[in-house]
Amino acid sequence: MKNITTLLSHLKIDYIYEYILKNIPDSYLVGADLKHRLSHNLYVCFKGIQGESLMILLDMKDIQVSTGSACTSGDLTSSTTLQSIGMDKKDINSCIRITFSGNENKKELDYVCEKIKKNVSGHRAVFLYPSV
Repeated sequence: MKNITTLLSHLKIDYIYEYILKNIPDSYLVGADLKHRLSHNLYVCFKGIQGESLMILLDMKDIQVSTGSACTSGDLTSSTTLQSIGMDKKDINSCIRITFSGNENKKELDYVCEKIKKNVSGHRAVFLYPSV
């Protein structure tokens, strides 16, 4: 049963990430590739946005994400871990972490995708991020 749950979580992460890559320019996966990461965790950078702002906007739509690990909750300083892996300093605060329970259905995944796209685009428009 555990292997089926892991496989389903990977498929959900793949679904969300493929949507992000196809529909939200200037976004990328942070950390290990999808095959070599936790099956329930997706950490994505959206250039030109503030992760904290996106987190709040998504929370208003009942989507809970975070901007870092639980051990740094409430700490707004740049992540030393992200710095040490060579991440561009301009991007470090432009990330969100999405964690999956494994019980999400396609309708819920589509809702998350739609709201991420809408809020990233809106955030970039407000802060005059250059169009791609």
